[in-house]
Order: sequence, then C-alpha cells, then structure tokens
Amino acid sequence: MTEYVTEHGEIIEAPDASQLTPVQMARRQLAAFKFDLVETIAADPKLSKAPCLGVMVVYLSFLTIDERTLRPTTVYASNIKLMARAGIKSKTTASQARKLLVEAGYLVPTGSQTKDGCAKFRVANPRAEMIKMHIREAEEFLAQRDALRKEGERRKKALLTRGVTDIDTPSEAWGTSNWPDRVSDIDTNYLEGHLSVSCSGEEGSLIEHDQSLDDQSNSYASARGGDDQNEPLPVPRNDEEADGMISMICEGRTVPPFMRDRLRLILNAGVLTPKMIEGMLNRVKGEAAA
Repeated sequence: MTEYVTEHGEIIEAPDASQLTPVQMARRQLAAFKFDLVETIAADPKLSKAPCLGVMVVYLSFLTIDERTLRPTTVYASNIKLMARAGIKSKTTASQARKLLVEAGYLVPTGSQTKDGCAKFRVANPRAEMIKMHIREAEEFLAQRDALRKEGERRKKALLTRGVTDIDTPSEAWGTSNWPDRVSDIDTNYLEGHLSVSCSGEEGSLIEHDQSLDDQSNSYASARGGDDQNEPLPVPRNDEEADGMISMICEGRTVPPFMRDRLRLILNAGVLTPKMIEGMLNRVKGEAAA
C-alpha cells in the first residue's frame, strides 16, 4: 500500500496496481487518457478557430467506464449543455467547435442518437503523436525567435551606449537584412542602369525581374552547400516564392503536409536556417521509420 496526502491534508492509502480490480484499473487508464487528450487538444492548431477544448471537457465529463465491458462509454451533449458548461455564448459557436472535433477525429460519430436528437460519439485521440512533434517544433521555433529578439535588443542597447562611430556602417547601426548589398557584375554604372531599366516598359525589366526570382529560388541550394548553416534563408516576397522555396527544400524527401506548413511558417518569420531544416526533416524521417 502507498500513501498520498490530499489537498485538505488527509492521508489516504492507495492500493498498488497489482491490488486493483479490473474496473479500478480501467478507470485509472481512462483518467490518464483524459489528461493526454486535454493536452493534445489544447495544442492542436487545427482547433484554434473555436472553443474546442471547453467543448471536449464537457464531453469528457460524461465519459465513464462500462463495468460490464470495461470499455469507455459513448458520450453526447446538447448545444444547451455545451453552452452552459463551457461558457459558450451561441449555439453556432458550440456547433462549430463540435464540427472541428469531429473533422479532426477526436469525436467519432457512432451513427446513433438519443431520443432528444443528440448525436452519440466515441472519444479518441488520433493526433497525439503528431501534436507532440508539433509542440517540440513550436518550442524550438519560439525559443530561436526569442533569442533573435534578445540579440537585437542587446545590439541596439550597445549602440545606444557607445554611439555610432565614424567607422560604423549603416548595417551595424540599424541591423542587417537577409539580402546582401551587391552591384551588377556587367553594368559600368549601376545606378544609371538600374533606373533606366526600372523606369522603362521594355522587355529588359521583365528579364531582370525573372532573374531576381531565380536568384532567390536558388538561395536555399547555395546556403545548404555553404559553410554557414546557421544563416537564415531570405524571406519570400509572396506566396508563390514561398511555395517554390518549400518545394526545393523538400525535394527528394517524403514530407507530410503539417511539416511543410511548419517550414513555411518559420521561413516567413525569417529565422529558417539550413541547419534547422536538416534537423526537422531528419526527425520526421526518423519518426516515420520508427
């Protein structure tokens, strides 16, 4: 027998697992399942458009163990119960949250309903492993973004303390961008040539624009082969460029859609590095093989 203290200071003896009855063991497993499910739903980005966590908590309050079959019972709840127990203000919001939970697989329709017309569901947690991986990637991304923010603040503070000297470049005073400054390799007068092409409606402007797109689409390939694996890739200027860069990053690999979305999010934030890419894709490959 083991002992534990309740929140009221009362000492209670709890039986060991070997001394539990089948019903008690099933109830313990159900409690663990409920905790895991709540953590999964709280972090699932697909459920952010409605109060899905509150709705699921309501359904879990009706989830028990059938003492005859030792299996979890089905659950049901009307919109009124969901509104009252989850603090939801409208039936439309309650229905939307239930719909998202069904689409994500957390509520599985049984095809039956109560005499009052409430649909019955089985409760499942099909996205548990996927959301755990999402949480790890999100924590890494947020930590890196916070580190970049702190580094920027330290740089600005140092500049304000010592001031800008005569030898400081503008990039040192105001921070660096993802695009290096460079001049044309073939134009003798870069400023004159740039203005003449930009202001004209001739085909030359289109050719130079297409060339710039090619340069950015090849940025990952050049960074991947370079020595600095911690240099962030350029931020795409539109969705088309972002799609092209993600396709190049994932070329030759089997990358699930949610990981492509994660890579695209970090790319648009301006902190995606070749080293980070390799780590994320290798982790996906390793978990898929396992």
